[in-house]
Amino acid sequence: MIHNNLRMFFERPKWETHFVDVLIRTEDAVAEPLKMSTMKDKPTNECLVSTCRIGNNAAQEIMDQLWQIGFRPSEGTGSASALAATQKHLDDMRKLVFNDKEVRDESSDS
Repeated sequence: MIHNNLRMFFERPKWETHFVDVLIRTEDAVAEPLKMSTMKDKPTNECLVSTCRIGNNAAQEIMDQLWQIGFRPSEGTGSASALAATQKHLDDMRKLVFNDKEVRDESSDS
């Protein structure tokens, strides 16, 4: 059954550092713990059904919640704010290395 208003909540347990608690719910229902089945009796070319389907907004909300509890991408280029901070640092370093006039001349060319 697919619910359009599916929500997922993430929380780090207070005394446990190696796990994240996940709650899946809608306005009027809550998901029970998942039951795992072994793959040994299934043909390897069998098409498996998704555990659940979520919309793009829900996927973004999941990423935002995981970010709030401390998760970051293991690879990637970082956020726009990180890039802006790097650019400001580069500008500051230019001011230290070059005289102020050269820095102003370069920035007016852009």
